[in-house]
Amino acid sequence: MGEGEGLPPKGDALRRALQWLAEQRQVDPKASRVKLISEAGQRFDLSPAEEDFLLGQWKDS
Repeated sequence: MGEGEGLPPKGDALRRALQWLAEQRQVDPKASRVKLISEAGQRFDLSPAEEDFLLGQWKDS
């Protein structure tokens, strides 16, 4: 059995979270991004650093 076999690739959770976030904003453009990022963190088991990255890069306009 290879090392890391069966585990998602590093960064995969963040990519899936970004896709989910984009979908959620299309459904409800006025939804709170902070709330969505927090939910994405729970849904996709993001690290605090990944959530911070999203908060810093994906801001309300």
